[in-house]
Amino acid sequence: MDQSIGDTLGPGGLMKFLRLHALMDAVAESFAGELVLNYMNPLSAVTAYLLRKGLPALGLCHSVAETAKTLARYLGLLEGELTYLALGVNHLSFFLRLSRGEVDLYPRLRTLAQDPATWELDPVRFEVLRVFGLFPTESSGHLSEYLPYFRKSPALLARYARPGYGGRAGSTPRTTLALCGRPRLRWRLGSEGKGPWSEAGNTPANSWRPTTWGRKKRSTPPWPTGGLCLSSWTSWWRYPCG
Repeated sequence: MDQSIGDTLGPGGLMKFLRLHALMDAVAESFAGELVLNYMNPLSAVTAYLLRKGLPALGLCHSVAETAKTLARYLGLLEGELTYLALGVNHLSFFLRLSRGEVDLYPRLRTLAQDPATWELDPVRFEVLRVFGLFPTESSGHLSEYLPYFRKSPALLARYARPGYGGRAGSTPRTTLALCGRPRLRWRLGSEGKGPWSEAGNTPANSWRPTTWGRKKRSTPPWPTGGLCLSSWTSWWRYPCG
């Protein structure tokens, strides 16, 4: 079985869910708060398990906000210039609208996708855009497992899979090993409360602050529907480190 990330579907997703079983049970037994915000993959399975344990739980993923940054880069825009609407279920969303002010950016993105150099940056996602007309939020690596047509043969893998999160086999072990070798200065500073701090994308604070603290910008986190993770975002913003 060829997997790139292997933390959501297939043998890798199943084994990761089983490895998390003791942790999920510990959370269920000791949780005394208002809401569990789950970022662990397999996202839908873990969230569904916590819900069936009787916990109020939501599944969250950074993919919408991170892909919005990627799309802004592809389109030659600053991050704050892109307005979008994304909607999906079960850890897979699509951008229904992309705009800058009143200008629809989808025609421009589809034109860019015809450029071989641009297509090479994100083959799986640009192919889905070409076939279905919408850009997905998950990385090409994740998406190649969610829609496994891209992994059916060595020829297809050679055409669509790329290093890192682009779909090449064994992406997660390689990435994990690389991360383990990096200095952890930012982690230490953050854990000691000294910063530098950054709020970006789908953090718990950004997901809830608009509705709980009166912010004008609107952001709706994923909501569970009978065990499904239903997600929609209508805006995204970033606060720089300072």
